[in-house]
Amino acid sequence: MWKVVLLRTDHRDSKLLSLSWKNPKDTLAVQTTKAIFVRSRYQKQFRYVTHDSAFKLFDSMSVPILTYSAEIWGNEYSSQIKKAQITLCKRLAWLHQYVAKFFAHAECGRRPLATIDMTRCVVKFWVKLVQMPRNRYSRQCYKMLRQLDEGGRNTWATNTKHLLYRYGFGIAWITQDIGNVNVLIAMFKDRLTESFNSNTVSDINTSPMALRYKLFKSALNPELYLSLALPYKFKRILANVRCSSHLLNIEQGRHLRVDCKNRVYSYVCRDMHL
Repeated sequence: MWKVVLLRTDHRDSKLLSLSWKNPKDTLAVQTTKAIFVRSRYQKQFRYVTHDSAFKLFDSMSVPILTYSAEIWGNEYSSQIKKAQITLCKRLAWLHQYVAKFFAHAECGRRPLATIDMTRCVVKFWVKLVQMPRNRYSRQCYKMLRQLDEGGRNTWATNTKHLLYRYGFGIAWITQDIGNVNVLIAMFKDRLTESFNSNTVSDINTSPMALRYKLFKSALNPELYLSLALPYKFKRILANVRCSSHLLNIEQGRHLRVDCKNRVYSYVCRDMHL
């Protein structure tokens, strides 16, 4: 529930080391990524796996791994956990690995796992601590973390406080009064989702890679072609053309700094007889 501080003594001096959750999260992400690649091999073998089935498997088998102990580290942004979900979305939509992340989220219509991590950490665990009797050890530890935060130390309580303020729940931190827990959970999830959707739409509207994508992507919902019984190679072509991951001049010219109106694809039909 708090960062462990160890005193390391060597031949020259002593240093205070603050341990983070990076390595455990890296391990969870690697294990999940391996499972995603195994699932992708089966998907090629069976040719047809609906996006609903794929995400049900992911939610039931991978999400519990990726969110393990999120009550402790979920109040911090985790690029490792996000990367694992992006890998699944790209594999499911047959997108190239270098396609921008917002394309993968937009095509699959998935909310980020951060909404689960932060909800479990802030709404569930923090609420539980606040409502505990004062004689419980966990409540006393939480009190200690708040005191350290007030003294200028960066603790679990500090990150949780910042998260509550960021999404408009600062009054709950100040008063340490939860009110209706179910209402708080619903409001917190809604604000997380709204923030994510707003950021994704902003990426689509401002990215030079999405000049054409934003013309036909009207809602952040799963695309229909993901659920069609099509061979994977057709889905791969369609997805990568939609997401500007192809070799046509309209996309390659962007890398070569060619003006948009001059990115013309030339095709010569050698068998044509006039």
